[in-house]
Amino acid sequence: MCSSDLRGLGHPERQGPRRRESQGQTFGDLLLPAGRELQEGQLRAPNGEAGDGGSGGPSPAFAVSRGNCREGGFAALNIFFVSMGCAKNGVDSENLMGRLAFEGHAVVADPEDARVGIINTCAFIQDAVKENIDAILDLELLKERGVLERIVVVGCIVNRYEAELRRELDSVDLFARAEDWDAVVNYLAGLEHSEVSASRTGCGRVPLPGTPRWSRYLKVGEGCDTFCSYCSIPLIRGRLRSLPVERLVDEALALCSEGAREL
Repeated sequence: MCSSDLRGLGHPERQGPRRRESQGQTFGDLLLPAGRELQEGQLRAPNGEAGDGGSGGPSPAFAVSRGNCREGGFAALNIFFVSMGCAKNGVDSENLMGRLAFEGHAVVADPEDARVGIINTCAFIQDAVKENIDAILDLELLKERGVLERIVVVGCIVNRYEAELRRELDSVDLFARAEDWDAVVNYLAGLEHSEVSASRTGCGRVPLPGTPRWSRYLKVGEGCDTFCSYCSIPLIRGRLRSLPVERLVDEALALCSEGAREL
């Protein structure tokens, strides 16, 4: 894919929300109650519910976390968080939100209450790339309207198309590769001129909206060594690597202590 094609995957009209052909929905449709038009000052996220996405995985989830895990800390920044793609990506989003909460930030449901918009992206198939470009362009629209001050794009689409994204989406303030949560945390700390906590474990994962407490995902590995001709996972996520058993046991026990009965 050449760089001139990337932005063109999104809807060509810059004055309104971008249309997703796969579902006939816009990013704005997911933010608004049914039957309302996308207008400035009326953007709202669903109350802990997620619609159907067109990329074959869980739909965009709008995360809310009011807690603060740093002792004696405060909510340094309000963040509007969108999680795209598969269940593995959902685990990554929960880990990143846990880091954000630990650093004193609050993830809010309404973009008008946020200074920063973060999207954890998917790029597994072309439809997913288009859907995620649409979502990024809608965050760009919020920034143009003065709703958001900064945009952070993380995850698989950066792994796959980082050079093209940097050339074409100059409205994005930070691109971070999948699982590079330190880059996100350090960038946000710089906005507030504060110190990043020395701890890298945070307070664990923050569940995505609609996630049942009794059923949680445990990611045991990443990447793939098979290199099938039809699959882009090795290109995006790299070679197969398993997570340490001790870490998996600790995370499983923590999830069970939070109410999980199925992993």
